[in-house]
Amino acid sequence: MQTPIARLLTPADADAEAYARLRSAMLVDVPRAFGSSPGEGKGERADEVVKYLSDPNNAIAVVDHPEADGEFAAAAGIMRVPNAKMRHRAGIWGVYCVPTLRGRGLGRAVVLRVIEQARAWDGVETIGLSVSARSPEAIGLYESLGFVRWGTEPDAMRIDGESFDEVFLALRLT
Repeated sequence: MQTPIARLLTPADADAEAYARLRSAMLVDVPRAFGSSPGEGKGERADEVVKYLSDPNNAIAVVDHPEADGEFAAAAGIMRVPNAKMRHRAGIWGVYCVPTLRGRGLGRAVVLRVIEQARAWDGVETIGLSVSARSPEAIGLYESLGFVRWGTEPDAMRIDGESFDEVFLALRLT
């Protein structure tokens, strides 16, 4: 497989529908990985995706699916913190790769693309993210990119009565 190429979606992008489909799938596929449940999260409708992308402090990176035209294989979102006192920070969210394509570098490609976007935002010095403690592959990916663990929140999420801890990581850009 070739090196995956990640690109940023644009507000005018006709691919907002494809992202919305992927977002819905990710919430079902790995519930412990996302704070939103199907039907309550942002990004499950194309109009929400377009609105989110209309803010220049938000971005979504995607990799096209190599076997399904018009679909995405991986995605990651990033948003710059809007508050004046915290504009030096950005947060990565919604990192996902379709199960049949995991282990091929697609997740790495979208995360690297959103890190590149954060570097382009004037004044952003730190990128944060959180990940389920039960996702060692994802934690390994983030640490391989220079993210450092700074804490764990016990019982951060509960799904059907089962508790999940959340690991927090940060990457210093300066």
